[in-house]
Amino acid sequence: MSWNTFLRKNYLKIKRLGIDLRGLNTVKFMKGESFPHRFVKFLICHALFKRGHRFKTEQQIDNAICDVIDLDNLVIYEVETNSNPSTMRRKLEDFYHPFIEDIIIVSLKSLNFDWRTLSEICEQIEKYYGLIR
Repeated sequence: MSWNTFLRKNYLKIKRLGIDLRGLNTVKFMKGESFPHRFVKFLICHALFKRGHRFKTEQQIDNAICDVIDLDNLVIYEVETNSNPSTMRRKLEDFYHPFIEDIIIVSLKSLNFDWRTLSEICEQIEKYYGLIR
């Protein structure tokens, strides 16, 4: 979708949600996020970017901050490390807004993946290229 079509379709909704269009398609991480959380957030953003969608990360919606919001479809993606029914219910309540089309909660618990191996690869790259923490 072209920039003009995007603006015609979504500008009023984005404005009413209080979203600033600066910093589109940039991935921001919070200090306390785990490596798996950051990695999954990156993968979501990468998938949206490949599809030509515009997104923002760490965006405030009302009184809560979402991990990723797809601005083309107004879909929120929340990555949860320790998701349980009450956490999921709270997230749905936090981000409920008439302009939000959907809220997708990605539970890291439900992903069958060896995060340790991925973290070890990351550590090797950091050490090899002098990116020691």
